[in-house]
This record gives sequence, C-alpha cells and structure tokens, in this order.
Amino acid sequence: MNFQTRFLDIVSIVISFACIVHCLFFPALLILLPTMLSSINNELVHIFLLVFIYPISIYAIYSGFKKHHKKALLLQGILGIFLLTLAVFMHEISLLGFELEVIFTIFGALVLAHAHFKNYRSNMISFKTAS
Repeated sequence: MNFQTRFLDIVSIVISFACIVHCLFFPALLILLPTMLSSINNELVHIFLLVFIYPISIYAIYSGFKKHHKKALLLQGILGIFLLTLAVFMHEISLLGFELEVIFTIFGALVLAHAHFKNYRSNMISFKTAS
C-alpha cells in the first residue's frame, strides 16, 4: 500500500467527520453568532465538501479495492457517497421532526468514514503480508 492511498483514506475520514461536525454544531453556532454565520449557505457547504469527497474517496476506495478485492467494502464506500449526495437534496424535508438532510449526512458520513477505516486497515494488512 502506498503512502498516497493511506493519506487519502485518512483525509477522507477527516472530511466525513467534518460533515458530522457541521451538521451537529452549525445550528448552535448560528444561534450564537447569527450575524456572522447567517450569510453562509448550508447547501453550499455540503456541495463544497462533496467536491472533495468524490475524487478523494473514489480514488482511495478503488485503489484499496484493487489490492484487497473486498466488494463489500467497495459497496460500502459507494453507499456512503450516495447518502451524502442524497442529503444535499433533503434540505427542506422532515420526518418525525428530524430534518432528513441531517440524518442522511450523519449516516452517510459514518458509513463512508467506516469504509475508509476498513480500507486503510485492509490495505495495511495486505501490505504487511506482501513484504
């Protein structure tokens, strides 16, 4: 496993958790600092994060898949990206009082971060057994 793939897995995990932090703490910050944060468009933040998630996650997960051949892990990464993408379109929809955007973002980010963590570990195991 090369350094680039390991680094991208770690970056993707950090970005996934940035999505979770954004969803959980942005509303609180909006209440505390309304004038400063009111100009930030929530959907633009998601789109901005997705711009980084797509290339980094796809490259890292696929590069790892070529080494460890775990289809479930590849599908988990795709599912996480899909859920994060779907969250962008759920910004006005609620279910039982919960905004679906937040639910899809948190769940998608956790699924994707877990896929990158497993990808990282699987590649480390593959690297150690190959040497």
